[in-house]
Amino acid sequence: MSSNKLVSPSEIAEQAGVALSTVSNWLRRFDDFPKGVNVEGSKRLRYDSGEVSRWLEKRHLARPAF
Repeated sequence: MSSNKLVSPSEIAEQAGVALSTVSNWLRRFDDFPKGVNVEGSKRLRYDSGEVSRWLEKRHLARPAF
């Protein structure tokens, strides 16, 4: 894991310009989606923004703003 910001699935959805349900589908369907980490005080896993960005680019799903 790099030192990039950790983001929630809802933040990924917002930045990628997709619905949260789409991100949930990515998490279930793609074995190569970046692994999440537990963050104290949060019920949901968080994901390294750099890893997510690279994954989105690799799959041609990235928006320039991500």
